[in-house]
Amino acid sequence: MNRKVEFASDELFDPTSGSSGEEYIPHSSEDSSEGTDTSEVIQPVNQKESMLRFPILGKYADIGELNDVSSKQILNRGRSPSRRGGNSGMRRKRQCSSSSRRASYPTTHASSGHSTKRSGEGDPESVLQKTTPDLEKDLPDSASSLHTEDVADGSLSISAVCKKENGSRMYNKKQYCLYCREGFVKMARHLERAHKDKPEVAQALSFPKGSKERRMHMEYLRNRGNFAHNVDVLNAGVGNLVPRKQPRKDCQAQNFLHCIHCHGFFTKKVLWRHMMTCKFKPSVPQKPGKTRVQALCAFAVPPPPGVKVEFWKLLNNMVQDEVYSVLKSDVCIMEYGEHLYNRLGYDVGKHEYIRQKLRELGRLLICSRKTTSLKTIKDHVKPANFMQVVESVKHLAGYDSKTHAYRCPSLALKIGHNLTKISMLLESHANLQNDYSAAKDARTFRRVYETRWNELISAASLRTLQESKWNTPLLLPFTKDVQTLHSYLDVQQQDLYSKLSTEVSPQTWAKLAKVILAQVILFNRRRAGEVSKMTLSAYVCQNPSDPHEDVNEALSDLEKKLCQHFSRIEIRGKRGRKVPVLLTPVMKQGLDLLVGTRQECEVPRENVYLFARPSALTCYRGSDCLRHFAKVCGAKSPESLTSTKLRKQTGTLSQVLNLSNTELDQLADFLGHDVRVHRQFYRLPEGTLQLAKISKVLMALDQGRLAEFKGKTLDDINIDPEENVLLDSEHESESESQVTTTQREENDTAVPDVSDSKSQKRDKKSQVTTTQREENDTAVPDVSDSKSQKRDKGRQPFKRKMWEKEEILAVEKHMMSFITSCRVPGKSDCDKCLELEKVALKNRNWLAIKFYIKNRITALKNKV
Repeated sequence: MNRKVEFASDELFDPTSGSSGEEYIPHSSEDSSEGTDTSEVIQPVNQKESMLRFPILGKYADIGELNDVSSKQILNRGRSPSRRGGNSGMRRKRQCSSSSRRASYPTTHASSGHSTKRSGEGDPESVLQKTTPDLEKDLPDSASSLHTEDVADGSLSISAVCKKENGSRMYNKKQYCLYCREGFVKMARHLERAHKDKPEVAQALSFPKGSKERRMHMEYLRNRGNFAHNVDVLNAGVGNLVPRKQPRKDCQAQNFLHCIHCHGFFTKKVLWRHMMTCKFKPSVPQKPGKTRVQALCAFAVPPPPGVKVEFWKLLNNMVQDEVYSVLKSDVCIMEYGEHLYNRLGYDVGKHEYIRQKLRELGRLLICSRKTTSLKTIKDHVKPANFMQVVESVKHLAGYDSKTHAYRCPSLALKIGHNLTKISMLLESHANLQNDYSAAKDARTFRRVYETRWNELISAASLRTLQESKWNTPLLLPFTKDVQTLHSYLDVQQQDLYSKLSTEVSPQTWAKLAKVILAQVILFNRRRAGEVSKMTLSAYVCQNPSDPHEDVNEALSDLEKKLCQHFSRIEIRGKRGRKVPVLLTPVMKQGLDLLVGTRQECEVPRENVYLFARPSALTCYRGSDCLRHFAKVCGAKSPESLTSTKLRKQTGTLSQVLNLSNTELDQLADFLGHDVRVHRQFYRLPEGTLQLAKISKVLMALDQGRLAEFKGKTLDDINIDPEENVLLDSEHESESESQVTTTQREENDTAVPDVSDSKSQKRDKKSQVTTTQREENDTAVPDVSDSKSQKRDKGRQPFKRKMWEKEEILAVEKHMMSFITSCRVPGKSDCDKCLELEKVALKNRNWLAIKFYIKNRITALKNKV
């Protein structure tokens, strides 16, 4: 008796219990009596409002509120006719049943004819497995005829357990037929009597009663029927949902999800435990990587009409919370999401960006419903509601009226951009439908936005962002730390390369991939995300061709050698730019080994990334790898060894090279910068400039000596070192600093003596402006003097005096160490050279020797 009743028995679910999920079997004939009503849906009193709705783009449901019933009527439902007063009770119950059915089915359902042919009858699991796209064909387009603007809240309900007057369980839960779309308590009996000609039902009936195979087939047919009914209700936005197990207490529909395997309707808290033991779970191994149960099961429900399956999958990968439920119920947010997916969906890395944009609007909608009268995002882009939108955005972003600052200023700015884009979408949609009034409202909203948004939102947001950056330390990597990290990575790379060459293992492969990833980022100063997402095809299909012959002739011998030494790969950079990546022979050797051992180290074929994770479809994060190695390598300041700070170090320190505009463009192009961004943001630290250079002017003003430095640049101004002022790190360190005689040089390079000022000025006019480059024996005027000549229009042109061979040999004899070490000598060193070579350098003074060596150093740097 119990086995027969088991097919159509009700399942009792207690959210607070820890039951394993077995079916409940009645133990008496009274509990499973056939006198129980087979068409009534039990709707609990004071059902909590549900927020989960599945909209149709451009269409809404127009359904009235469900009629409330008293608790007495609920308790009387499900009783036999004898206990309710004979035929009169049956008539009353049938009338209530018909009215409830009309409320639960606002749309017409297709007739039977949704059965599908199945294959593989030998194994029950293979017979019962069916994917969501296949089930979509069985489901009617129940919401295609709904045309109203909104649906009342609380229109979705979950049938709770009802009890009799004596406290016993009332077994009157309806199970819905997959073929006729009607509800029955005894589903197995109904299928056997009404649909035994269907192939799936006939296959289930072919097994003996009480057998495991028959029970699994019947259970799966029952779940599919309930699943089809639930999808109709969710698309319509109103009706009664059928859970796999009825809860004891009232529950919200948003707390339930369908199992992706058996299509049962479970609470989110129990779903993960059910999926571990689901009888219909396929035996094939799942794809590697994380398994987010709720996101996976949310995709089990087919998308609403007009929504792409790919976008539906992206949407269901969100966290299943209130924001997720709200944004799915708003038409404008869904349309905006599809707009973003059409533009950016090709890149999987942009999917999280799309989800965040939608969640921003969902959070705004939740806040607006609590603080204002706005109910949809469409209401937010109406000009009459502009001030309410401002109020809601301020509340969401945490605006403090006392300090006029935001807790999250960037969120306010992002929401403003999103609303303008939505207004453009609504305008284009209205123009296509010839709704010129709606199009005019959208344009008017943007005009109001352009006029008032900066005043009410953007100004305070930007001010908060800017002030938060004040007095923050600017950390640039130290050269010694970079060298330490580079040496550590080289040692690790050699060790792991030898290990992987001798013994292949996924652990060694992963470690070597992380090391090489950090090496490539460190050497190329590339963004960590760009290198991390480098594809395998980009590396395999690199172009190894040599430079063009004509171009090769314009290169020096060193540059030709460098072209043969490095390998070049082109990858996708920021904003779709093509950016190069240079690989050293050691890096290329390691990458060749990684590519050759991918399959042996359990890297899936579907993983397209070069720096792939074994047994996963994702790649390693370059920022994590760089951070890890920066901590373990022994650097003094590991927090400064990030890809962003390394890139800024390159752009900042490149200023000391005095690059031309063409060379600066080439450097910016390699780093993936716009040259204007490079010039604006990648400068020497502002604090250094103010301390080292502007302080000279302030000290001269304070001492009343500003007139002494007439016609000089900031680099030419020298203040007495007794004032304890640091000199400029860019130019003064080259011209005034030495390792062994620092203090003495500072004293010697102070302001010249008054007695020698006339002679020095005369010598500077005749000699300092001309020097000779070693490679072509041509005179090159000094840069600083050429600038001062342009300013001093009263100065007369002087005749250039070439350096004689004897003079050059005399200077090289005593000052060659300064040239090779790229250090500009001080006045005392030049005077010593003049004392030792009085005959050869009789026509030169110490300034001429100093600038001659400076130009030799410049020529040497240009060669390198």
